[in-house]
Amino acid sequence: LLTSPFLSRDKSQVPNRVRGLFRPRPRMQVQLELGGGAGGSESFGCVRIFNPLVSARAQGRSKPFPAVEARLFPQKQEDGEEQLRPACGGIISVTLNEPLGDSFVPLEMRFVYRPDQGFALIHEVMEGRNI
Repeated sequence: LLTSPFLSRDKSQVPNRVRGLFRPRPRMQVQLELGGGAGGSESFGCVRIFNPLVSARAQGRSKPFPAVEARLFPQKQEDGEEQLRPACGGIISVTLNEPLGDSFVPLEMRFVYRPDQGFALIHEVMEGRNI
């Protein structure tokens, strides 16, 4: 997701605009978290981006609030088993937290990581979205 120049959307290739969310900026803080991947809700890992402008609006909170968060979850196989290796693919969840007054509005996007595909490794999940 961070290095792929294109995403697959339906049957077409579109430029990867998500890369710009993770572009380095002055005073930006990045938090990396490595997970075990075992269990249905645990992720293999997480990347959180803390933007100083967004974090300043969340001063009343006890912890800084991430502007962007990306997680990789295991993908279910056809027999119901979970693939426990990120190299086998997975679901990527990206959440943008947009400040609105004193609160934040989350915008969640989902992608499927398909390492078995040669060119388009990242596929956007369009089900359940308003377009």
